[in-house]
Amino acid sequence: MSPLGAAVIGLGVGRIHAVAYDALPEYELVAVCDTNPERLALAREQFGLAAYSDAAEMLRDERIEVVSVATPHPSHAPLAIAALESGRHVIVEKPMAVNLREADAMIECASFALALVMRITWI
Repeated sequence: MSPLGAAVIGLGVGRIHAVAYDALPEYELVAVCDTNPERLALAREQFGLAAYSDAAEMLRDERIEVVSVATPHPSHAPLAIAALESGRHVIVEKPMAVNLREADAMIECASFALALVMRITWI
């Protein structure tokens, strides 16, 4: 089985995710995203990969199969939903969301994506 293409949004605590993806043979770290130019430059230098300052732009990278969202928690829901809607698997740092409404929206989006994949698989 070939490695899954991984991306990380948020290089504060997300830097740990990037290091882990880079070390695991089951994954290939292919992209990172952060609004802080210094963090991006360090990651680009350390990992030698695509570095984005805009998550929407990063999600157009077809090599990405799984996304870790490791940004400040108020941005978790919109970023996770965007990644799910683009067809990616998503891992979210805790807390999942800032309120139940956002968490429910994330779960609903993930459930819809799973149902769609299962339907495609069984057709």
